[in-house]
Amino acid sequence: MDSKYLCVVLLFVGLCHGVSEASDCTARGRFPNDGNGAGDCRGYTICLMGGLTNFTQYKLNCPEGFVYSHLEYQCTNATNYQCYPTFNCSSVGNFAVPGTSDCSAFIACPEGLLGINTARKVSCPPDTLFNVTAGACQNSTEFSCTPKVQLDVLELHDKGNNGAKISPHFLCSVLLLLPVYWK
Repeated sequence: MDSKYLCVVLLFVGLCHGVSEASDCTARGRFPNDGNGAGDCRGYTICLMGGLTNFTQYKLNCPEGFVYSHLEYQCTNATNYQCYPTFNCSSVGNFAVPGTSDCSAFIACPEGLLGINTARKVSCPPDTLFNVTAGACQNSTEFSCTPKVQLDVLELHDKGNNGAKISPHFLCSVLLLLPVYWK
């Protein structure tokens, strides 16, 4: 009979000890966590109820070659879901992949327990395309991808003419005629 009480006391002390360490959790669930400092998207935190109003947290890492998917709430192979640390997440959400006209993927900036985490590049499921307006992948029969590609405009100056700008119309005309003169 005394061993039952001892087990209950030890269990209670163990739960209280874990709860006192958990200050980041405010809800049950699994959350992305870049707190490992590597910026490799492998970290995540599991938050469990540690009492009536307290939470216990466990900070874990996915195995090498895997990243934590905030969409599937589990570790996933880094083929359809990749860490994308070169994208600077300034807000939570899904965004078009910069510098490309590819609509088969998007950049996700997920919120974790301590703020916005490292960006992730996520592939859309088959037969879907990323809709920037909706911020989600949509059926390719219902949505037509028309990515906005920003082109860099090169400004040229004529050194022989006191640095005057060269007209873009003149430049395009010359470039179109170049193949004729190269023959």
